[in-house]
Amino acid sequence: TDLMVFDSQIHGEGARLGNGEIGQQGLQGWTTADQSLSWTFRLIEPATFKVALSYNTAHDNQNGTVYLTVDRQTMAVEYTAFVPVVEKDEHGRLRLRHTTLLAGHVTLSAGEHALRLTAGEYTGDVLMQPLFVTLNPDGSGESSR
Repeated sequence: TDLMVFDSQIHGEGARLGNGEIGQQGLQGWTTADQSLSWTFRLIEPATFKVALSYNTAHDNQNGTVYLTVDRQTMAVEYTAFVPVVEKDEHGRLRLRHTTLLAGHVTLSAGEHALRLTAGEYTGDVLMQPLFVTLNPDGSGESSR
């Protein structure tokens, strides 16, 4: 399950969603701890998930830490700069390559759950540009680029 940034609720002033154009995807202008993203989702049965965060950065000097909290379980995600690479897909359309980091694993009961993405410390003029959070029920996998 992918929780897309475009489906999140944005908290705090100044942060906004990009226009979806290449290089303007995800959250833009994320600079303070008062700004965050949240999602609510429902499970019909208990499950354990691998939680991953996909993102880009606007510049190659942007590094830092963000926090993913699922209910009361918080995972620190240290990220490094990943300026997006534009590629052509198998149909010749341009697409933006991103990177994905494993945040951790969570075990959740059936019912409604809340996920929040908050800021930690960072270098550069803004935080990362998160694109989506993935909850993968297989519980395996590693960080990838």
